Amino acid sequence: MVSRRTILKTGCSGTIFLAGCASSSNNPQNSRENGNSSEGIGETSERLRCGNITGTHILTITPQGYTLTADDRQTAESFINDVNGLEADDITGITPAEVTEIESSEGYLIEFNQGNYQESDMESFVNQYDGINSYSVGVSRLSLIKIGRMLYNRLHGTQSVSDFSVFHVVTNDSSADLIAADITAVEDGPFPSSLGNISFHVQVSGKETITVRQSNLSGKFETYESTGPRVVLYLPSDVMDKFQELVNQGAFDGESDSQIRVKFRDETIFEGGITQELQESIKSDSWSGEIAVPFENSDTAKEFAIVLNLDTLGRFATESTIEVCEQ
Repeated sequence: MVSRRTILKTGCSGTIFLAGCASSSNNPQNSRENGNSSEGIGETSERLRCGNITGTHILTITPQGYTLTADDRQTAESFINDVNGLEADDITGITPAEVTEIESSEGYLIEFNQGNYQESDMESFVNQYDGINSYSVGVSRLSLIKIGRMLYNRLHGTQSVSDFSVFHVVTNDSSADLIAADITAVEDGPFPSSLGNISFHVQVSGKETITVRQSNLSGKFETYESTGPRVVLYLPSDVMDKFQELVNQGAFDGESDSQIRVKFRDETIFEGGITQELQESIKSDSWSGEIAVPFENSDTAKEFAIVLNLDTLGRFATESTIEVCEQ
């Protein structure tokens, strides 16, 4: 059995990283018709358990965020502007891209990703604003429904799933609000038995230069006779620009020890450099931000792609689990 650690060091005719190959019309991620409603969302007060589902798996996703409610737009915008101007030492973990204003019947909801700061520090900061009425752990109901719809669309395009339903599960504890999917997996198709973090790292001269979190990655599975199975990762524009700058500076030229590392479920599944073809594409400004990760095993490549696309659900960090139910 091939270990995950060796999967990306073999195959693809010895080519470590590929780019610019023609796309295939036989994309296994194409959407299929499904009998569920177009909304793909229901609500229940009961947590899904193997005893009360019809499928073979329960996929549970808990967004890790925080919600504030403001009286009016002016207060919300003032708070957002102040947060965007904070130094890292004031409140760690909030960036401008993670602060959003949502208009609702309850007022103006301000949501942001979970950071590494003390909740008491945030509470003290919030108390400076008369128009901020509440501060709670957990994202709003509106965001839960939005994330549930995104999950529905992810499952809708997965050939490893034959049937599913998605629920917005409401609990009494806002920090435990979650989205759960009742899934029937195709028996002969790969479907992950667990989810785990995926990350993309670039290391230059022994230092971690670029790190891309799973929530900022997307990708698709594809296979060609000449290269074998692979997953094409799409880097976000800011990372693409930074990577292009490193390549133009010669970070991967000659005998450079610079390398790219891809991690899946806390294990390094690829560690290596980039091809000359990719370097030339980047330096000629014809690169579109795609990096193709080769796999030796098609099922493992598909599983990697499924996890990447199921667990990339917008700006919120998530905790995700898959439970396999005995039928």
